[in-house]
Amino acid sequence: MRFKFSPLFIKILLLAALCLSACRGNPDDDIALVAVATNFRTTFEKLETAFEAQTDFNVTQVNGSSGSIYTKIINGAPYHVFLSADQWRPQKLEEQALASGRFTYAKGALVLWSKTDELTPLSVLDLLSDSSVKPIAIANPALAPYGAAAQQTFAALNIAPRSRLVVGENVGQAFALVQSGNARIGLVAKSDAQNFNGGSYTVIDPNVYAPIRQDAVLLKNGDKHDAAKAFFAFLGTPAAQQIIESDGYQLDISLN
Repeated sequence: MRFKFSPLFIKILLLAALCLSACRGNPDDDIALVAVATNFRTTFEKLETAFEAQTDFNVTQVNGSSGSIYTKIINGAPYHVFLSADQWRPQKLEEQALASGRFTYAKGALVLWSKTDELTPLSVLDLLSDSSVKPIAIANPALAPYGAAAQQTFAALNIAPRSRLVVGENVGQAFALVQSGNARIGLVAKSDAQNFNGGSYTVIDPNVYAPIRQDAVLLKNGDKHDAAKAFFAFLGTPAAQQIIESDGYQLDISLN
């Protein structure tokens, strides 16, 4: 069963966070190490600024594909919070007693992006199916949910690009391949395309790929870490939600 955050619940979390900020004892608890899916790295920076402005805590991000971060966590990486681009990996961490408090903090969108082509919704099928349009950048489907969504898009449109693909480990690398000119177009995160000053993008029909619900968890290392608990609570506040939504994500905030 899934539950929505109530305004009272959010207020209680935020008050607890502010109390931790004022009453903390261990200086080592002042900085939270947050593992962030690459697509969310820019949005995280905005959240970091807002969070640090209203508390005495600091947060530092380490970003990468959700799959590579997950592997590092189960191998003992000292992260306090995990902001994944999927739901499966945070759920697995909870099942292994390595995390708690899982909730969906954002819902992502896949777009077709180019620095050179002027894109419209009609461009999607034309460009993806045209054998002369190459390379096409995507994230690694095995490691990155946005890569899996790209693969599902090809399947739904009955397109087999094969040799035309260039694959980045994560969606940030896929975006960089287009940005650098090493790929003509890319299937990337809307947040990256929206935040880039230039180029053109069109949103992929969300009905052709599985919803990209992005879950957060408080990792075992963060259970008694003041800054980690404060930041985790902050993610559910209206201030954080406004930042997330303005950066190209849908809000799908719920406990799981």
